[in-house]
Amino acid sequence: MNKTHIIIEELGSPIRTKKLSYKGQTEEYKVYRVPIDKLYFNDENGRIATFMSQYESEHPGTSIHDLSNNDYNSIIAGYIEKANSADSFKRTLNDIKLKGQLEAGVILDNGRVIDGNRRFTCLRKLYEETNQSKYYYFECVILPTPNNDVDRKELRTLELSLQFGVDEKVTYSAIDRLVSIYNDILGPKKIYDEDEYQKIFGIKANDLKLLIIKTNIMIDYLQFIDKPMKFYIARDYKIDGPIQELVTLKKTVDEAEWDRIKIGFYYWFDQSGDTTRFVRNSVKLYKNNPNDFNKHLDKVVDNEEAKKIEELKEKYNKPVSQVKEETVIKKKQSEDEKKIAENFENLTYDLKQKQAREKPLELVRAACKKINEIDKDIVKRLKDDELKNLESEIYNLQQSIDSIKGNIKQCH
Repeated sequence: MNKTHIIIEELGSPIRTKKLSYKGQTEEYKVYRVPIDKLYFNDENGRIATFMSQYESEHPGTSIHDLSNNDYNSIIAGYIEKANSADSFKRTLNDIKLKGQLEAGVILDNGRVIDGNRRFTCLRKLYEETNQSKYYYFECVILPTPNNDVDRKELRTLELSLQFGVDEKVTYSAIDRLVSIYNDILGPKKIYDEDEYQKIFGIKANDLKLLIIKTNIMIDYLQFIDKPMKFYIARDYKIDGPIQELVTLKKTVDEAEWDRIKIGFYYWFDQSGDTTRFVRNSVKLYKNNPNDFNKHLDKVVDNEEAKKIEELKEKYNKPVSQVKEETVIKKKQSEDEKKIAENFENLTYDLKQKQAREKPLELVRAACKKINEIDKDIVKRLKDDELKNLESEIYNLQQSIDSIKGNIKQCH
């Protein structure tokens, strides 16, 4: 990519202003019309970097940075369009076609788009389709490119604040949020510590800790499947639901136990069907019937080891030119995997039946506890109408007890 330098004086007069809070000051910034061919998608944004990683995985041996600006933008725009729902993208496209660009974006003077990825994508698409000059310009605030760590942090703070703005909040997925947490707080190029992040973005400590646990599970899963930092896999597998089911458990077990059991949960992440339900039921099985969970775990481990052996055989029997990055598609279940799923469903069914059988005793015990909490002295002081109401409810309670006793007698 060839970055440019935008000279504001050559753009003509500003067309309006946009209020931004930047570097601790809230001010009105001038908005200019900038030709779209001078701009490029933010390669330092975590979400865009994920798309770049996906492209390079799909095209082994190539670097997206070696492409021209136009080719780079076209590839990233394609990913952005696919990442949005068809309805939401079309809505923005039609809105710009009908009313023009109402909300100004934010760019740097080197052409990097900081805010307005979807608006920029729509303008490029409309210009390609119509060649009309009104779609050739991106209306935006132009900020100087940071040249030190302090300014980079200020810019990132602005970017994160704007990501939940007019149109970006619709498209910022749960996995994108976890990628952002990794880049900003946990990764090698982190910008903030936890306390700083909480104060700047007004997030509660417990909520941030929850996001960090989820992020660590995502990172751990990608390392576990030998795809470290390939965040597009986490996004395409839609593992945010399964991750949510694991958070509480992850907090309660030590690292050694987690390393032992995690494959029993991670196994479902790339399977077809309701993966969130499978993970939820796996957690219930682990907590309520560890012996059955361990049986399931043994089958999963055996299956995964057999798969790895077959994958290695296939890899080393192929010419190097034919070895490609694994595609991110949930594969059709093998016969062994179908057996694992069927066996797992049987185990969870048995657990549900056991819990259902235990429920009556659990409820009766709870009812006895509540009844024993009644203050007898208070009963003696009740008024006549209050006593009548109490007697009526006691009669209903007795009827329910007699009905249950009747069912117990029938069982004998």
